[in-house]
Amino acid sequence: MMVSPDVFSCDFEHSCTFQQVGSDDFDWSVNSGETNTKLTGPNADHTKGNSSGRYIYIETSKFGSNGISPSKNEGDVAILRTPTIRVVPGCSYTLIFFYSMYGRKIGTLGVKMQGSTSYLWSKSGQQIFNGDIWLKTTLSLAILDDQSSFKLEFEGIRGDGYLGDIAIDDIKVQQKCGKKVY
Repeated sequence: MMVSPDVFSCDFEHSCTFQQVGSDDFDWSVNSGETNTKLTGPNADHTKGNSSGRYIYIETSKFGSNGISPSKNEGDVAILRTPTIRVVPGCSYTLIFFYSMYGRKIGTLGVKMQGSTSYLWSKSGQQIFNGDIWLKTTLSLAILDDQSSFKLEFEGIRGDGYLGDIAIDDIKVQQKCGKKVY
């Protein structure tokens, strides 16, 4: 099986073609270094592993990363959508990304296809116990035979307090084409 170059890739070091969904409750924010709230969020990005690297996250404190955002409540949702990814017949697709869920009041991080009501993958609650760790996820994406394209959505859902920043970094969609070798 032949692995093609990534059909989508974003490490947030440069502008990415993600879309903030306007009908959600609040937005994802690009950040470098630690988040504003101690004891939550990553200390550095995954790509560079230092405070100059960038990642995207949801700031769950009541007033957001700029100090003046509208108040956030438990269950509020922030949605980040990929651009359209064209499907090549006979190819399979894999999503790879890194995430940080550090803080006592973490809500949920989920991934789904645009238009779907069910998650392909989700995690809730604190997943790591310090801000130096990023966890890797690899998902095989189920593509229908008649499907010509898709978009993925990352949903961050606020927990019941401000110690709940969720971050993602180094997002890739890979395409594998060709015959399977048995």
